[in-house]
Amino acid sequence: MRINKIKKMMTEGKPVVNGWLQIPSTVSAEVMAHQGWDSLTIDMQHGLVDYTNALPMLQTISSTDVTPLARVNWNEPGQIMKILDAGCYGVICPMVSNKEEAEKFVQACMYPPDGPENSKAYSEILRILEHAKKNKIFAGIHNGTPEYALKMIDLGFNFVTIGSDQRAMSAGSKNVVEKMKGSTKAEESKAY
Repeated sequence: MRINKIKKMMTEGKPVVNGWLQIPSTVSAEVMAHQGWDSLTIDMQHGLVDYTNALPMLQTISSTDVTPLARVNWNEPGQIMKILDAGCYGVICPMVSNKEEAEKFVQACMYPPDGPENSKAYSEILRILEHAKKNKIFAGIHNGTPEYALKMIDLGFNFVTIGSDQRAMSAGSKNVVEKMKGSTKAEESKAY
């Protein structure tokens, strides 16, 4: 995963010059990405862009050194996680008006082990698991790593999914390239 250019700029106290994309087009995203912006935000709140448009736009932007961002249309965890999975490096979230809404937004941006275990969502997962076990219902959960999947089996889940085809291909390819070219530091693949 490449460095988040705007995060680095913010840390260094430098201003970030951001462009805005409201047209659902890889052509406009490509043209804008080659103009020298520090970042480009895909606007999914207003205009015509939805997830099916945003994904190829993110892929197009990511072929440059411009940092891809998106503004989602609501403070909804499923939408936030999905756009982050698609390759977005940052999310602008409207409709955040108080501390509770801000905490909910931040929580939606976290991946295990940083996001679930001390959250209301994790508590709810455990409650559902207990209900399933008590009623002899087969319980399943998706996991990012084999280690986390083993933890979930130990908790009582009967069905665990680990990663995805995309994640496995990305991690496997990264491993091959690092072995062939050498690597100054081993980084885990961040593709989802």
